[in-house]
Amino acid sequence: MSTAETNWETSLPPRSWPQLQAAWIAAVTLASVVLMSASDILFRHPEFNLVLALGLCTAAVRPRKWWFTPIGAASALAAGSAADMVGISPVVGAGLSVACSLTWLLKEQPDALDWFNAALTGVAGAGFGLYLGSQGAQLLLVTQVQAAAQASMVALGISLVLPVLAWRPARDPFPSDREIVAALTEPYREPVFKAKQLLGAARSQAPDAWTRRGLAEVATWVFRLQTTLQTLDRELGQVNADEVNKRIAACETDDELDAFTRERKQATVVHLRRLLDHGNTLRVERGRTTALVEYATAFLEEARAGLAIAHPLPGEATPERLPEVLGRLREHASAADARRKTARELESR
Repeated sequence: MSTAETNWETSLPPRSWPQLQAAWIAAVTLASVVLMSASDILFRHPEFNLVLALGLCTAAVRPRKWWFTPIGAASALAAGSAADMVGISPVVGAGLSVACSLTWLLKEQPDALDWFNAALTGVAGAGFGLYLGSQGAQLLLVTQVQAAAQASMVALGISLVLPVLAWRPARDPFPSDREIVAALTEPYREPVFKAKQLLGAARSQAPDAWTRRGLAEVATWVFRLQTTLQTLDRELGQVNADEVNKRIAACETDDELDAFTRERKQATVVHLRRLLDHGNTLRVERGRTTALVEYATAFLEEARAGLAIAHPLPGEATPERLPEVLGRLREHASAADARRKTARELESR
């Protein structure tokens, strides 16, 4: 098993998104029928009726963000109009807009991969759902029923964004070699690379994903501790105790008649003494951080050895037929020994 491992995590509870999909499809279908029945303009333009229904129902996946409803509707209409101007179905443009809106509503911190997955799924799902809905609607006679069938199929296609957003590979918490080199200078890298080596050895013997993630967290802790240690050393390098003491002595021995100058020098001494106190605190924290690095490294070493012991070893159990084989070997050996004794006796005669 490689050091980098793919873990799967969900931003939504695994059992919640199918129900969320079903509820959203039902909301879009109902909204499409209601809008078509209420407006003659939308009745004559069924595609824009569907676009508006999709936009209005965007916030249905997060009812607490109801205020996003007009924003979702406006963005869906804008995207649909832009798609219609270039000769693409407005529903496909609305699918792109709605998918991006769902990404923003469902993900706290969406990254580039989330946006790309959502946009691709939204466009593909809207196009495929529109095709299936159009084929099925030709078999129906009532316009509102046709709109409901088409809306449900398009909503089903776009709703595939929900599982796409819910499930995705989680990044390995342990940094890559490039990140280690970029974050740490040469003197601070060795403990991190050692932790990476120990992590790889322990992961290959870990019994489950939970144990592997825990080991990765400890190894990542070593990286963070080394980053902190580098920062502490950098700050300690800025505090020269000898130089600060000389400055304090100069301020205390300087006889100045001017009251203002004398007060400022006294205040300078106070700040310099605090600087020395900060330096002492930094040294204490540096010692603690170093001790934590040694502790975490020793933990990984113990985990590697402990996992090796926890695995079944060949010497723990003997083969089932070993006693039988040993018995037969002893019988053959006894028979051979008897033959040799008989042969010697015959030769002696």
